[in-house]
Amino acid sequence: MSGNGSSSFAAPPSARTLFIPPQFHSMTAGAGAGLVSSIVTCPLDVVKTRLQAQAASVNHKDYQTVEMIIKDIWTSGGFRGFYRGLGPTLAGYLPTWGIYFTVYDMVKDRLGAWAAHSDLPTNPSMVHIVAAMTAGATGTCMTSPLWVIKTRLMAQVGPSDQARYRNTLEAIVDIYRNEGFRAFYKGLLPSLMGISHVAVQFPLYEKAKSWADHNTEGDHSTLTPSTILICSAFSKMVASIATYPHEVLRTRLQIRKSSPKSNSSSSISSSNPSKPSHPPLSLSSMRPNYLPSANGKPHPPLDASSSTASHAHTPSDHQTRPLWRSLIKRRKEGGIIDTFLSIRNQDGWRGFYRGLSINLIRTVPSSAVTMLTYELIMRRLSSSTS
Repeated sequence: MSGNGSSSFAAPPSARTLFIPPQFHSMTAGAGAGLVSSIVTCPLDVVKTRLQAQAASVNHKDYQTVEMIIKDIWTSGGFRGFYRGLGPTLAGYLPTWGIYFTVYDMVKDRLGAWAAHSDLPTNPSMVHIVAAMTAGATGTCMTSPLWVIKTRLMAQVGPSDQARYRNTLEAIVDIYRNEGFRAFYKGLLPSLMGISHVAVQFPLYEKAKSWADHNTEGDHSTLTPSTILICSAFSKMVASIATYPHEVLRTRLQIRKSSPKSNSSSSISSSNPSKPSHPPLSLSSMRPNYLPSANGKPHPPLDASSSTASHAHTPSDHQTRPLWRSLIKRRKEGGIIDTFLSIRNQDGWRGFYRGLSINLIRTVPSSAVTMLTYELIMRRLSSSTS
């Protein structure tokens, strides 16, 4: 009886050692990789963000060197200053890498299976590019608010900064109250442009593993950790240099504070109530015949017989032009084109590579740690379920 009892309870412990459904392997490994790399490289991320953002705000000092930034961070915040924004960074990297690797592996496997049963010639590199871009777009759209908050927190210089955020929750509340929900998606378009980064990095990473392993079949389980580190570092360096300008543009957009949410008509008319201003813009006030004339009285409505040529010289037209120009200017101000031109005019083309050195110092080790952690966790999960 006891023998039968002992044998009946012998199997469950071994079966419960570690089991994760295969569809969650990529998500678990990706989140673990994001956790490790975020903690290890957060100080470098803070320094890199300061370098990229230093010319975007009048409150920021004109930093010249990385050493000056490091000294200022230490003076104003001590050791904790180098981990400013770690909360949203962790909250961002965990789902970002979890989503990314899940979608990447799923799309890569589906496309690979489709190519195997298709008569059409398929390039493995194209499969990796499509998988990388799909995964990048998905992760970027889902985690954009977290990166806006992280960038705002890291870009703060000291206690004198206006609208300083003391923590992540305060940043969320303040941004929503003063700038609206759309502010959480600032820099989304440049971020989506940055999909080109992963479209370079991951196919190159897969190719580098094939070169190192002399195996083009996709099974690289025999690669040593040092080889994985080298392949990841190489692919990340090439991708970073090729696509870095979009990061500078994205950072400038994310740290730029929007006007208050109620900026429809009052903000266009005038910011100083003590000075005379144009009436609030509306559907009627935008029409030239409703604008006030030089003597303060409204122009009479135009009838059908009024000619366009005669109206072109009325006093109201001279007031209409500045209003429309101001409206167009406000619509463009703070946008991608305006920010792009601002960087080029202030710093020249070199401004788009500001902080590249510290970015490489941060991202190359971060990518190496991320990919190594991901590969090792995936091997562990695969062996536990085989």
